[in-house]
Amino acid sequence: SLQYYRPVARELKRLEPLARSPVFAEQQAAASGVTTIRQLGLGNVMAARALRAIDGNTAASFAARAVDRWFSLRMELLGNLIVLASSLVCLAASGAGAWSEARSAIAVTQALSVCGLLNWTVRTIAQTE
Repeated sequence: SLQYYRPVARELKRLEPLARSPVFAEQQAAASGVTTIRQLGLGNVMAARALRAIDGNTAASFAARAVDRWFSLRMELLGNLIVLASSLVCLAASGAGAWSEARSAIAVTQALSVCGLLNWTVRTIAQTE
């Protein structure tokens, strides 16, 4: 899933500032021409233009968050599978008398921390691009 996430996340991060600039442009236009807008009665027109710019910005931002959530779900699933495998190995080993409960607890705890570290590493790599 990383091969799908990285290019899409990179493009969406590039797209977000491009979608944000029309919002600022509309704000600046409204602020600099407020007297003209009031005199000509163009408040509704300017509000509609500003809302279209905000909708474009929201669409890009929502897409970025949706991709982020998609990847988070995949990473959490992978982490849960690692913890499950670790737990099953510990359960099998403790039944054979080879491991104590303390060693099993440490193994599961380490599996949880490795999953968090994996998630952090992949996100950091994707953000540095």
